Amino acid sequence: MFCIQYHLATLSLEEIGKSSLIEMQFFANQRIGDENLETGALESHIKKLFWAFWGPSFGKARITKQQLEQLQGLATSVHFTRLQSLYIALTDKVHPKKKLSIKEVGNLIGMAEALVGLEKTKTPLSPDDPSIDKTEIDWFLKTSDDPVKRKILFSSKSMDKLVEFGNAKDWIHWLKLESDKENSEIKEIIEAELKREKPQGKTIREPKYRIKVKIISQSHSIRNKYLNEWNQMIDYIKLNSDDKRTLTCEFTLGKGVPLQGLYWIGWGMVRSFVVALNIGSHGFFWWNIQKDISKYYEEVLDIERNMGITVDRSPQLSINWKDEKLVLDKRDLANTSMMFYFITKSQGTNMEQPLNDYCLGLAFTAKDDIHLRLELNAFESFYTAFKKGFQTSGDWDGLSDFKGAVELRLQFLNSTSALRECIELGEEQQKSPTKQTVKPITLTEVFAMKLCCDAYFQVLAKEQIDEERSQMHKEKDENPIK
Repeated sequence: MFCIQYHLATLSLEEIGKSSLIEMQFFANQRIGDENLETGALESHIKKLFWAFWGPSFGKARITKQQLEQLQGLATSVHFTRLQSLYIALTDKVHPKKKLSIKEVGNLIGMAEALVGLEKTKTPLSPDDPSIDKTEIDWFLKTSDDPVKRKILFSSKSMDKLVEFGNAKDWIHWLKLESDKENSEIKEIIEAELKREKPQGKTIREPKYRIKVKIISQSHSIRNKYLNEWNQMIDYIKLNSDDKRTLTCEFTLGKGVPLQGLYWIGWGMVRSFVVALNIGSHGFFWWNIQKDISKYYEEVLDIERNMGITVDRSPQLSINWKDEKLVLDKRDLANTSMMFYFITKSQGTNMEQPLNDYCLGLAFTAKDDIHLRLELNAFESFYTAFKKGFQTSGDWDGLSDFKGAVELRLQFLNSTSALRECIELGEEQQKSPTKQTVKPITLTEVFAMKLCCDAYFQVLAKEQIDEERSQMHKEKDENPIK
């Protein structure tokens, strides 16, 4: 019974938030001629709850960033508590009805009753009110859906203005004017940058742009103490982490980079670093991608028992890295630095293509899920990178036995059995018109092939750096400083 009471109280709160959104959307769509309501916000349970909680104080009292976050957290908590009390997973040891207390249900019902009472006292806005700029309301709704712009809307300065005006209409008008002013200033800056003369001499390397990206680690735990050592040695790539799986990278580009080329030059730099990080660590790092690795549905309901259940794909489309207990340590970062140098030096040479194939393998692996199975594509890309790398470097002539060439070159590995299996599987796949193999290719085979690439590319990078150092010492000996 508690579950139903909690659920109904939550639904009533959602309806309150939904009414506020519908009211704003109605006015926005009146003038711009769009008769279809934007359903995205209406279908977001958490967003509707948030607006229900914030509505009573909207424009009446100053609300801090911390309070906004608390309201967002409250909305999220109520939504997920409702889900946990309604549905049951196969792994649950506690029945849903026992996950709620009388106090929790009573508190939520009391809150819902209070907010419903406040709604009854509200005076609806008139559709004929000439003072309402529907275009501005439409702008506000769209802007508040943008995660980046939302931070500006709900900043401390903005909240102070909301209280100063005392009403949403004047506040939204002020926000729109500030936004237009900022956009105009940005436009002027961009036009000035496009007309900027190309720098000369040492000024080319002076810092001009900073690109910040977040890379997610599926394989390694990230520790800031190792990142701090990296940051002390490397100036143009700074690394830090707010949690054990997210790597925040800041790339600095110089004045020699024109604004027109900033996107592609920056992308190439970041992409090269991510490839270097994957090879150097023997792990898996990529931009965050939401994937369905075991479920394709929102809910499954047992109609007879009127109870939600969870059914998942087994095994999940993922590698269990937890058993490895890997840490992105000093050695991994040193290898990453070495590989980044090697990849940068490879640009414009024949070695660039094998590295591009390797990056394609990473992309296929990152996007592999139950809706789009890409294990075959990922394995093929890694194997192609491996094979092309051998031929490009001269370690294989393209005609003789490839397996023999590989075993000779990588004989230092502790075990070559897995290496032989990868090559046999790769050759079989290349000969198959459908790319299918007798032994199914799973993520296990994909990552085994990736590790083969990692080992080989690290060998090539180390040998190139050793050769360059040897040449430098030779030149120094031949031309000693007097």
